[in-house]
Amino acid sequence: MVAQMLMFATILNFIGLLVNDSMILLASKTGIKLATNA
Repeated sequence: MVAQMLMFATILNFIGLLVNDSMILLASKTGIKLATNA
């Protein structure tokens, strides 16, 4: 049970990282990253 919960959390975290990566990639392409960092 606990192992399944950890596995599920890890998968969710991995998906979150992937989504975050694509958002950063998208932002840097459109120049939004520079605006938010400034």
